[in-house]
Amino acid sequence: PKPATAPVAEPAPVEEERPRRRREKPVDVFEDEEEPRRGINPFLVAVLAIFVFIGAMIFFAYNFIFRGILSKPVEYTVPDVTFYTIEQLQQDPTRVAPFTVVVENTVYDADYDAGEIISQSPRKDSTVKEGGSMVIYVTVSKGEETVVFDDLTNKFGSTATAELNKLGLVPDVKYEYHDEVESERVIRTIPSAGTRLAKGETVTVVVSLGVEKETVRVINFVGMDIEQACGAAEMSGLTVGETKEYHNDEYPAGKVIFQSLVVDADVERGTMINFQVSLGPKETVPEEPDPDTGGSSGESPAPSDPGTDPVPDDSNTVASSMWISVDLADYEGLVTVKVVVGGNVFHEGQVNVDGMGDTTLPVQATGTGRQLVEIYINGYFRESYYVEFGE
Repeated sequence: PKPATAPVAEPAPVEEERPRRRREKPVDVFEDEEEPRRGINPFLVAVLAIFVFIGAMIFFAYNFIFRGILSKPVEYTVPDVTFYTIEQLQQDPTRVAPFTVVVENTVYDADYDAGEIISQSPRKDSTVKEGGSMVIYVTVSKGEETVVFDDLTNKFGSTATAELNKLGLVPDVKYEYHDEVESERVIRTIPSAGTRLAKGETVTVVVSLGVEKETVRVINFVGMDIEQACGAAEMSGLTVGETKEYHNDEYPAGKVIFQSLVVDADVERGTMINFQVSLGPKETVPEEPDPDTGGSSGESPAPSDPGTDPVPDDSNTVASSMWISVDLADYEGLVTVKVVVGGNVFHEGQVNVDGMGDTTLPVQATGTGRQLVEIYINGYFRESYYVEFGE
């Protein structure tokens, strides 16, 4: 049998909820008009502008006026760049930072190698304030000044020395004999031509004396008999030249009173030597007075021809001696000297100037009256002048 079923109650009908009606807002006649905006107060704007201006002035004054006064300026110490080269400073710019190096001048200087800095401006260890010139001007060395001389061989020694002096070099003249190079011309130089030298260095100039000739030593012939003197001169290699006779109170007749070559001089073999021979003291014959006239006896001398000059008698003229000085200060080494007085050669031979204590060569000459002196050195005429014997 089916269980009994309880009766189900039917649900009560639900009323529909009606939507609420909105309350309409009363219409405002001024709804569409905008409310007037409230403006910024001009007074506040003016105050704000004043504060901005004052702030700007304070900022400007501090940064451009008071900052430089109140704060300590930045300073840079100038570095020492001498003895450096420009290349070294360029490779390591920290040596000079924050400075810049500019070459202002280049000069020759033997104390600095080429390229090294000699001097600078501003000087080392000085200070430069920030904003100042940060440039270091320098003078750079070109090294030691050097020159090159041309070939001087076969030039005259005087010409060669003048050219070397013009280049700033110091010539040192030496002499030696040479079979081919003419006398007084340059044989060679040490160092040779083309060598680069520093100014002030020495160049040895070797000058030729010509072909070497055999020399003989001159002995003292004064006081010898003339025959003995002539024989001794020829035996020593000399050539006897003129022999003149003069009255002399010191030496008896027949004795040599003067020789033209200086004693102990080395002269070329075959050099001529001249002698002067004594005639002894000049005899004086007293004249007897004429008892009738009170004058000297004998006839009056015939008047001389006004158109002719009397010829002096050398045999009755007393010769005198004097020293002729030859200045050799401008010469070095062996020098050939020739002294001629009145046409007679009183000296001809070589003299070593380097071995002389004094650079003046004394040459004794004998003669009478006014005579012309002629001096030749190394074969070239040097000077001439007149002398008076017996003064």
